[in-house]
Amino acid sequence: MKIRVCKIDFTTVPINELNKALAFYYGKSAYMTDEDGGTLCSDVDIDDSVINHLTMLTKSFHSNNKIIDKVLTQNEHPCCQMHSLSSTDIELENNTLIFDNYSIECMHLLKLIYTQMADHSFSTCHVSVPNLIETTHLQTAGYFEKFPTQAMLSATLPLDPARVKDFIGIQQENQLQALELLTDKKYALNPVACYHVYSNFSKLYNKYQKHRFTIEGKAHRYEGKNSENGRLIEFNMAEIVFMENESNQIQTNDLIQFYKKFFLMLNLPIEFKTSSDAFFTVDARLYAQLQERTASKIELICNLDNKTLAIGSINTHHDFFSKRFNLTNRYGVISTKCTGIGIERLLIALYSYHSNNVKELLIHAYSSLNK
Repeated sequence: MKIRVCKIDFTTVPINELNKALAFYYGKSAYMTDEDGGTLCSDVDIDDSVINHLTMLTKSFHSNNKIIDKVLTQNEHPCCQMHSLSSTDIELENNTLIFDNYSIECMHLLKLIYTQMADHSFSTCHVSVPNLIETTHLQTAGYFEKFPTQAMLSATLPLDPARVKDFIGIQQENQLQALELLTDKKYALNPVACYHVYSNFSKLYNKYQKHRFTIEGKAHRYEGKNSENGRLIEFNMAEIVFMENESNQIQTNDLIQFYKKFFLMLNLPIEFKTSSDAFFTVDARLYAQLQERTASKIELICNLDNKTLAIGSINTHHDFFSKRFNLTNRYGVISTKCTGIGIERLLIALYSYHSNNVKELLIHAYSSLNK
């Protein structure tokens, strides 16, 4: 364990956010405490320039965040302590979850409510997406440039009889050490559902003649030590994707109004707050400042027991994906937007505010949509 003192002003840099950045960057047990003016404790050798870089980014990420709207409900405070599970759900060691029937039914109802409201509000086409995505699509989307430590690749043995024979011949207790033989990384676990729409828009448009899609799918992101402290490696997402052309555009305020109706129906107080992603490129600060100043990323925040939980976000990409996937010339797509919620996170918030009455609340909300 290495310990050294760093001159960091934690009044301007949130220590918990800096710790997240360190864990994102190294994927190991690197963390800060505010004792003695900033002490770095780490089991990896962290360069001073990296600390300064992450400190600058963290300060930039959070200096300009503003609340731009709210959903006010009768429940101003949680009725019980924040918890992530119903009484019979199971949390596994790798921070994934096994749900009981009650939670499964609640998640199903949440997806139905979200999808039905999205279709009614925006005339979307409802599709599901697979768990796997080609790594070439992630490369085109710029994922490896911005989030290189979060990608979870799917590797297989090469179709080489000699190497397969070598692997089979390894003693069982040593097989984990032979994983370097896994070389074919054509696929990755899907980090975000909307990438499937950008990479397959030609097929979707030819089939459905639609520019707006409601998506169900799972996301998979490895976030280092953060994945051991409450951030799920695998989670369910419900998203809406807008492929905009000159005659088919959506305003951010329309999406805020959509969510205000959605969360009022769930009797859940929410704040809409400008934010930015944790980028790790040389242009990271520029990306973050651009997101904040143009409000191109808005997070949906729920306050739980003196903690905040980001339930979802609204993201404006401008022409980033339309250019990368060559959609402008072929289909006239000039910009894209996506917005989505994490189903498990929303369920956490509902359990915290409504305790054991969540299912009844969701049944009532769904019934009110179908009157």
